[in-house]
Amino acid sequence: MSTDRKSRRPPPARARYAERHPAITVHLPDRETHARLIELRDRTGLSLGQLVRQTLGVVEKDIEDVYCHAWEEGEREGWSQAEAHYRLAVACTVCHEPLEVTSGSPAAQAAASALAGWRHARCHEQLVHPG
Repeated sequence: MSTDRKSRRPPPARARYAERHPAITVHLPDRETHARLIELRDRTGLSLGQLVRQTLGVVEKDIEDVYCHAWEEGEREGWSQAEAHYRLAVACTVCHEPLEVTSGSPAAQAAASALAGWRHARCHEQLVHPG
């Protein structure tokens, strides 16, 4: 009685190896890419697995660098936009240079007191021209 090869289970050692070393099948886009990969393997003496691991490390580092750079750039741009949008600056009465009023500062509290009684233009219109 012959046993079909595909229906047999692999030996225990082979099963343990496969469990510890998962495989991925990669279909390359063309023969040129395949040839370049084989040439790189032959030139470096590295296995395809070693090439993948090294490339993975490089790509991970590149992505981390890009992420950090983008985060820093976004933070700088965000602060710049927030300052432009929310900063209150008035000219100094002596030197005429911009004088920034920081939120929560005594100067901001004084400015808020000075602006007490101000209203939106639309609210003013409602008071002046009701109905």
